Amino acid sequence: MVQCAVCKTEYLEGQVKYCSTCGWPLIPYPLTFEIPEAFREKQQANLVWAKQMWARSQFQLKQVQSQLEQLDRQSDQLQSHLVETQLQREETDRQRIQLQSQVQQLNQEKVQSQSIISQIKSELEISHKNCFQTQSELKEANQQSSQLQSDLSQLQSQLELCHQNALKIQTQAEHLTTEKTQLQSELKEANQQRSQLQSDLSQLQSQLELCNSNALKIQTQAEHLTTEKTQLQSELKEANQQRSQLQIQLTQTQEQLSSKEQELLDLQSLLRQNPSPSRKSRNIWEWD
Repeated sequence: MVQCAVCKTEYLEGQVKYCSTCGWPLIPYPLTFEIPEAFREKQQANLVWAKQMWARSQFQLKQVQSQLEQLDRQSDQLQSHLVETQLQREETDRQRIQLQSQVQQLNQEKVQSQSIISQIKSELEISHKNCFQTQSELKEANQQSSQLQSDLSQLQSQLELCHQNALKIQTQAEHLTTEKTQLQSELKEANQQRSQLQSDLSQLQSQLELCNSNALKIQTQAEHLTTEKTQLQSELKEANQQRSQLQIQLTQTQEQLSSKEQELLDLQSLLRQNPSPSRKSRNIWEWD
């Protein structure tokens, strides 16, 4: 098998007239036919020009195909980044909702603790009032002791009862003070946990804003790549138009070559009819 002189496509000699790839004429001239040198040079120049145009069109086509493949890979990567960003955003929203629920629960516990503290304060005030009342009664009993010597035993009994009540009240007050201290410690710890949760919430909100910013950047890059893809498609369209023009030029060249071949066939016919080849050749050159 032989190859096309322009695109190197293999074909069976004598079975096809034109190349199936580039359209170049494949009809060989007879070995006995003498081709004029001027026509040979013109045909050689046409062959060089056709090879250059074929190589240029193939090179441009490969460049455009490579750029399209690169754009497809970049588009796939951007799609993957967008999906990953969306998943991260959903996870961040879920964590934010969970933290808000925890903060709300802590606020409810804080309200309950404040209510308990208020109740303890109320009980302490009542205890203080009872203590003041007992002390007032004791003072009054001491003032009246000189006058009420006969009731001394009764007053002493009452005094001992008052002391016992005072001790009980004091014990209760100490117990309430201990509980108050413990509740204040728990409240302080709850406030610390609330501060930590607020800090975590702020960090998560910052991460969410960063994710949104990255998503906007990725979307901008995707739009830019889409613009570049559109531009490359336009360039590919222009290259296809140029290729169509080249094919038209090749067709015109083929038509010219066919015309030249027809002229050569006519010359061959004239040479066969003329018994003196040298004289006929001179006449042909005069016609040219």
